[in-house]
Amino acid sequence: MNEKTQKYTVLFYTNYWVKAGLERVLAIILPELAKCYNVILATNASGTKEGFELPVQILHLQIDDEDKAKVPEVLLDIVKNNHVDLFVGNCNLMNYIYDVYEILLENNIKAVAVNHEYFFAPSGSFYRYDIMEAREKVFSKLEATVWLTKLSTYLGNIIYGNAVLIPNPNNFDDDTLINKDINIKTILCVGRFKDKNKRADRALMVFRRVIERVKDAKLIFVGQYDKEIKIFNNSQSINDFVERLAFPNSNSIIWEGEKSNVIPYYQKASVILVVSENEGFPMVLIEAAAKGCPGIIFEVPGLDDIINNGENGYIVPQGNIQEMADKICDLFETPELLHNMQCRAAELAKRFSKTIIIQKWQRLIETVISGDRKKLYENVRLGVFETQAKTEYINAIKYTKNKLLEVDIEKCSIRDLCKLYEGLESLTIKRLNKYLLNEANKMKIYLIKELQRLPLDNPFKVIGIYGMGNHTENLLWQYKKLVGNIEAKIVFIDTYKPTFSERFLGYEVYNINDILNSKVDEIIISSVLYEKDMLQKVKKLYGEKFKIYRFYEYSNERLF
Repeated sequence: MNEKTQKYTVLFYTNYWVKAGLERVLAIILPELAKCYNVILATNASGTKEGFELPVQILHLQIDDEDKAKVPEVLLDIVKNNHVDLFVGNCNLMNYIYDVYEILLENNIKAVAVNHEYFFAPSGSFYRYDIMEAREKVFSKLEATVWLTKLSTYLGNIIYGNAVLIPNPNNFDDDTLINKDINIKTILCVGRFKDKNKRADRALMVFRRVIERVKDAKLIFVGQYDKEIKIFNNSQSINDFVERLAFPNSNSIIWEGEKSNVIPYYQKASVILVVSENEGFPMVLIEAAAKGCPGIIFEVPGLDDIINNGENGYIVPQGNIQEMADKICDLFETPELLHNMQCRAAELAKRFSKTIIIQKWQRLIETVISGDRKKLYENVRLGVFETQAKTEYINAIKYTKNKLLEVDIEKCSIRDLCKLYEGLESLTIKRLNKYLLNEANKMKIYLIKELQRLPLDNPFKVIGIYGMGNHTENLLWQYKKLVGNIEAKIVFIDTYKPTFSERFLGYEVYNINDILNSKVDEIIISSVLYEKDMLQKVKKLYGEKFKIYRFYEYSNERLF
């Protein structure tokens, strides 16, 4: 506690500060908490762009993260120098955050991990194989782990024993519902559509079916977009995809771009669409609902905390494009049903009012810093009801069964299999977690083999890494972690940046046209999306001059 102000000091840390979902949640929460506490926000310098503005009383520190291995020590110094009472980590899909937690624990500093994603999000991905393992090692040692949905909290309590439920807040204090014109048939999608995981392609497929029945419907995208980006698991761009779908009226699709104020779009829209395969707790659903805009979503375990199917929106089986289109058409063709659902959406959105959520955060901070763990569970772990959690767990198992049930069925008893679907006993969930950890270990072994074939251990070679971004950072991080030190001389190659215009991770950058001047011996292509294009570029310019290492010749499942 800061003796001068007699306030607790709380440090929030995340890797980015941009205008995106997680950052928007913090931009809502932190100013409110700053009325009661000394609040510090630390973000990585490389990930801090044009983010949300914060009030002056919040100290925003940008930390040098060029070497991720040094981030834990940097944060520890900040914690000590500012007499921080509680550290709150928000980027738990980044592997180095677990080293941060470890060093804080070693120094007896209280820490909480806030998980903005679905509980099983790290499982089944090569490039996140180590997150499940790291969570198992670290989370149970923390003061608390925060989750956004009842399902994730239920699972977190069984596995880690310290889970707390705090959903994201609705930031709209004005709950006045504007009467909507039910004759206007507008489908709204809000998000960062430069991210292929937001599945703009799915929204387009749904809309193509909608306009077969409802000719005057419109689809509006609000948020950053790039219509040249490749769509999910496909070589086509959004532009190519739109052309292939052959919409009868191209004006029925509107790309608005990023908007500082989305409220007018919520107020005018008939429904909002969320078509992702994975979501933590999408803010757009509760914000849109507050303005009388029902959500139509694909089934993602935990999101039934927000959408009561058939009441304030619809939950459609994952990937069922036709059923989602039919639900939207039913609403457009039945004005009374649409009006009732819009009113109910606004009413149910009040469950997530900013006042209620901030009170949960205050109770969490006070009880964690006071050290009374029993009080923590009594006062903070709210809304986790056994019967509802059981139902959600069953849904989660069904949703993820393709990944989670790839077990040796012959070795499972009938009773075991029944338990797996019923979700009645904590032993089953722990067994499931153990299975995921085993799967993660298999991925780890595979990654080691892939990394060992790279020529990064040869001190007599110059290796050009073609690609600058998260994939490359993760590749080098995993190499150092799983294989050892990088002995080769590294330079980076980029298609667009001029030679020596900047450095990346401390190394020289060469334009692809200038790499003969870099004396590169061999090239590693580091990109999952553009590997084929980059390979063709090298071949076109240099033929067979360089030995080339690639990862996605036979599969496009991301490794790093």
